[in-house]
Amino acid sequence: MAVFTLCFPADYVLHIGAGSGAAAEGYVRAGLDPVVLVEADSEALPGLKALAQRFGPVQAVEAVVSPQGGPATFMRCNFSGLNSLSEPADALYRLFPGLRVEARLPVETRAVADILKGCGLPEAGRGLLVIEAPGQALALLEALQAASLLQRFQTIRVQEGRQSLYQAAPTLEQLQQRLADLGYASWLEAAPEDPDRPHAVAWRNAAALESGAAQAGLQQRLDLCAADLAELQQRYGALLHQKEAYEDLLRRLADRLAPLAGNNPGGNAAEPEA
Repeated sequence: MAVFTLCFPADYVLHIGAGSGAAAEGYVRAGLDPVVLVEADSEALPGLKALAQRFGPVQAVEAVVSPQGGPATFMRCNFSGLNSLSEPADALYRLFPGLRVEARLPVETRAVADILKGCGLPEAGRGLLVIEAPGQALALLEALQAASLLQRFQTIRVQEGRQSLYQAAPTLEQLQQRLADLGYASWLEAAPEDPDRPHAVAWRNAAALESGAAQAGLQQRLDLCAADLAELQQRYGALLHQKEAYEDLLRRLADRLAPLAGNNPGGNAAEPEA
């Protein structure tokens, strides 16, 4: 896991799949607080706990994180950075010819929303979310979005394969497309440590989103007004048609009454003689 430079200011960070915690000191030096490091590999926990003792803002959390929580199977590989809740796809074996799944372990996972709620992250502020959970990034983002928690993170950094490297996992391009749907502009980090599994950085422009929401609301009102206008025009057309029908009826009545009016120019009935 390479240490990276923050592209945008952030106040706190949730790092899922923190590994040995190589990024922790950079987070602290950047002023982030709290710094929540979540890791599934128990062998990495002593190092993360040592970081928590060294740096006040750091929290070390041992957890296998999943979208909804509950029992699952954890694929422990001979390359720990490729451990996953998802079964490796053929593309991953081609990319890492020596890859082996050494154990498929039944585990109890924690829901990503529960992790976020339980680690004391502020509800307001500029959050940074880092996900290095092979094959799981999009599912975790979707779960946070469904729980209305994704908006806490202005900046997101995720690692995924250019190809689909795990069964049912998206490609990096598909992940970026979904980030765009969620209101994030994203790009790939330059000179990635792993060119086949680069990191994407995404930034959410809250002001632009609010402006877009306002424009969408205005457009919705305009659409409603247009619909009302169309209905009024339709009713006006019907009234005009009805008016023309009444006028035609009056003309026909006038035509029928005209002979009677000619026989009695005064319009009054003749009075009988005395």
